[in-house]
Amino acid sequence: MRVPTMDSLYDTLKNALQQAADCRKMFEDAQEESQRLATKYQDILAERQTLREANRALNLTIFELRAKVEDMETQLELQLFNKPCSCKTQGSTEAQQREGTLVTSDNTPSAPIPTSVSDGKDAEEVSSSECLAKKDLNDQSPSPGFTVQTISAGDGRSFPKKGDKVVMNYVATLVDGTKFASTYDSGEPYTVDIGMGRVHKGVMQLSLGQRAILVLTPDFAYGAQGIPSLSIPPNSTLKYEVELLKIN
Repeated sequence: MRVPTMDSLYDTLKNALQQAADCRKMFEDAQEESQRLATKYQDILAERQTLREANRALNLTIFELRAKVEDMETQLELQLFNKPCSCKTQGSTEAQQREGTLVTSDNTPSAPIPTSVSDGKDAEEVSSSECLAKKDLNDQSPSPGFTVQTISAGDGRSFPKKGDKVVMNYVATLVDGTKFASTYDSGEPYTVDIGMGRVHKGVMQLSLGQRAILVLTPDFAYGAQGIPSLSIPPNSTLKYEVELLKIN
């Protein structure tokens, strides 16, 4: 048996120490790489969180912009449907004027149907949204400025009240049948909050599901100037068919 010499033992030990040093270096490199990857992972998480916050902020901005656009569209619709007119109350009885207005107490115009002359206002100052006196919806007899009749009765139990949101359809035409506004054409019913200053008190007296026709003479509608943008000629008699769809 060959006995290793001191030189061979020294070389073996030296190689083992070198391998151990190499392994240690590899371990340190791996540890450093692991720390680098961990730091990069944390950076990715932080960037992801930043992107999430930016996305939430963007969604909020989009929501606010949509709300502003919808508000502008609502205001434009109100302006189109509520141009001022010179309404004359001659021929109206005091009892009819006492029956109530179709605008809220803050006199904010409502849409889309013209409303009645408010007590205490001069006729020349009243807007077209205040030019329809409320009458019994079952009354089909002629009146000085308008007629209102029920097409189909509602449930007779559910009536809108302040704080409710109502949804309704309507078709507005001239007496010759020329249509100038319709929720059926737009594809969306008209929705409005009761008590927000834009709701007819007449609508508040319709029960759920009720359909009614309102025929307005010029003095109770848009008067001598009409609304050219809606193709409503001067001195036009208007016809509105309204259906109360939902009360939330």
